[in-house]
Amino acid sequence: MKGRKQGPKVVLNSLPKFGTHLLESLFLQLPFMRHCGKKTLRLETQNPIEPKVKVLSSIKNGQFLLSHMQYHEKALKTINTNNTKIIHLVRDPRDVLLSHLNYIEKMDTT
Repeated sequence: MKGRKQGPKVVLNSLPKFGTHLLESLFLQLPFMRHCGKKTLRLETQNPIEPKVKVLSSIKNGQFLLSHMQYHEKALKTINTNNTKIIHLVRDPRDVLLSHLNYIEKMDTT
């Protein structure tokens, strides 16, 4: 309950297969933080931005949202207006390769 009043609004951003779920597992262990309940936001600059801005503005105190988001001026304006913090994960390419191989071998059923 304290997180709803005191907790920050956070967007956890990375490229696909760069460790978004690693960030999620870390944030789920933090006090006053919870997942916002939305699917991972994919924001590509060539697609309509309005539905994505609506999702970004729906984050409440003490919540985080996972995303694979490219830079977009409207998205940044929404994030700044709503006092939302962004954590962008950058990983060693060798770790990304291992993560992707693990995904192919154990998770991808196609």
